[in-house]
Amino acid sequence: MIVVGSAVGALLLTTSNNTQNRATELATGYEQELMGNLRSLSQSNWSEIYSLPTKGVGGIYYLATSEQLPGTVLVSSSSTSVNGIGTDFDTSLVGATSSYAGDNVVISSLPFTVSTVNNSTSLALSTVYPLQTPTSSINIYRDFSIRPGKETIVANNVTFLRWFSVQNVFRDTCGVGNVTTTVTTNYCTLSTSTNTMTGVLEDPSTQQLTVYITWNGGQNLYKVSQYISRTRDQVIRFNDWSGGVISSTSIFTQPTNQYESESGLNLSTPGALELPTIPSVTSPTSTSITTSGATLGANVTSNGGSALTSVGTCWSTSSTYPISTNCLSTGSTATGVFTQVRTGMPSGTVIYYGGYATNGIGTGYSTEGSFTTL
Repeated sequence: MIVVGSAVGALLLTTSNNTQNRATELATGYEQELMGNLRSLSQSNWSEIYSLPTKGVGGIYYLATSEQLPGTVLVSSSSTSVNGIGTDFDTSLVGATSSYAGDNVVISSLPFTVSTVNNSTSLALSTVYPLQTPTSSINIYRDFSIRPGKETIVANNVTFLRWFSVQNVFRDTCGVGNVTTTVTTNYCTLSTSTNTMTGVLEDPSTQQLTVYITWNGGQNLYKVSQYISRTRDQVIRFNDWSGGVISSTSIFTQPTNQYESESGLNLSTPGALELPTIPSVTSPTSTSITTSGATLGANVTSNGGSALTSVGTCWSTSSTYPISTNCLSTGSTATGVFTQVRTGMPSGTVIYYGGYATNGIGTGYSTEGSFTTL
């Protein structure tokens, strides 16, 4: 009876660990999917990201993906009225509220914002459709649309909640220097003796995106942050980075933010700059297990575009991602596979562990591994 009980307990533990590892892998994929879609949205409609009513961790939003909606629509001439045939506007679209502008839609290659969803076959647009005569049998598409709240994803019998927040970014040297998280005041002064500008100002051409994913009733949290920036347009030079109207008759001024002087920028993607992000760490390993320790390791696959300051492993007796307790640096600041001997663990205990790497932006963690000390 004791042997059978131990065997079942080991089986349940292994199954639980496998489920947890698979859930972490899924969460990583869901994060990358949402971050990629947000980058695409920022390139096509920067104001959609910049003008969210609530910034910071208090702004909880999810992204409705782009897709063709069922049915077709009839658009009346010079009217905001849209009538559908075989449509389900009630479940496909969301109208404007006091804190939300409404879903984005595309009709005949023209972009609109939904003002009101009247019912499953009728909606009103925020602007007039520019037609002189009624037109029918038109396909309607929902473009990427930011909605308040959290998105629910169910996979492998695990329920995930996914959402994101957007944070304004501040820079020193009056908004044109390095990104800073220490903002005691938003000011800018000129030193007449040295003719230099000092102070911290908001940089409206840069935003910080943070994606959150939780599962197991919120017990597990996966969080990743990334900076996005608008580039300078050499054909039409923007004079209002915040997304305002650009007059064709105004004098186009060159933005003063000289991003070319920053380090670690990716200039290969048209329409956006990718600033340094946290390091990427994968493949946690454990060998040479003893009664009080093991040789732990991982693989630092990327420094995130910023020099590494610390690389090492962490362990815990509880499974809570990321593992960020009992951390020890190897003393190395290089990328690649590494190992280190860890001690001080309790005997006969399940140990959860992972690798970490830190740069000037923050700390990245690997997925979680586990073993039992002897």
